[in-house]
Amino acid sequence: MITYSFVPYGQPFDPAPNRLVLDVGMKTVPGVIDHHHPQAEPECTASLIAVHPSLVLDHLRPGGRAADLDALTIITHRLPDFDSLASIFLSLKLLETGRLDPVLERIAAYTKLVDSATLPSTLDLAGTPYAILRALFAVAKK
Repeated sequence: MITYSFVPYGQPFDPAPNRLVLDVGMKTVPGVIDHHHPQAEPECTASLIAVHPSLVLDHLRPGGRAADLDALTIITHRLPDFDSLASIFLSLKLLETGRLDPVLERIAAYTKLVDSATLPSTLDLAGTPYAILRALFAVAKK
């Protein structure tokens, strides 16, 4: 069972068992993966997971074995953005398979472009995952 919790931006967290904090928390350590702090690498949260899958696996699958997670709490910031949602997806796939395949790595790289506002100007945004999410959010606000 997975429980999701949405907290204010900038809220600090420390690692805790059966909890994964994504795109919030003010640190990058196993169990708390955020890029909004002074010591952060120039990545987004999704790309941090791709570069350092151990941040998820060492916390929730210690020693490489699948942990008995009867319940997992995933925490991210309120009004989750593309990076938050991609981070959740990548983390769950990583927990499921124990690795990120090339397709998931491409999702992380795409998310970094979205999060840093560096999508190529030649890209037709109409059919991209980010545009679809924005359209869903626009409808949800109504």
